[in-house]
Amino acid sequence: MSYHPHALTTESRSVAFALIWVGMIGTALTLGLYISDPDQQSLSVLTGLTASGLIAAISHYRSDDYYRSLWHVGMRWSTGGIAAYLCSALLLRLYDIAYRAGYSIVAEGEIERSPSNIPALANDATFLALAAAMMFYVGYAYASLHDRFSHGNGS
Repeated sequence: MSYHPHALTTESRSVAFALIWVGMIGTALTLGLYISDPDQQSLSVLTGLTASGLIAAISHYRSDDYYRSLWHVGMRWSTGGIAAYLCSALLLRLYDIAYRAGYSIVAEGEIERSPSNIPALANDATFLALAAAMMFYVGYAYASLHDRFSHGNGS
């Protein structure tokens, strides 16, 4: 058995896995609270939980192959979520442009400045960051639970 100077102990490995679950719970709470009322003061503490879970995920990346495989699934889900977000934002923007252009043609060139039809959350960077973080955690949880229950390791 070869020596790995940066290998985690069993205890620190357990802490790494636990931090991911704490980050997931914090992100779910933050996202729900942000959607319901984005001006609440408690968001700063919950956003810290989201950030700390992601920082823990990055800092424990070298722990072992199993952790990295879960991490990669989470990153694929997060990237897929961002891609879906960008595609839907593109479609909303194209619809908005077509709506304004059609209105201009019908109004014979006299166009009023109308508000955008794009929902406010579609242009919100904080919401996008929280949603991407949540997609990471959901992908990570899916891979972890799928592995646990499909291989008979969990009861």
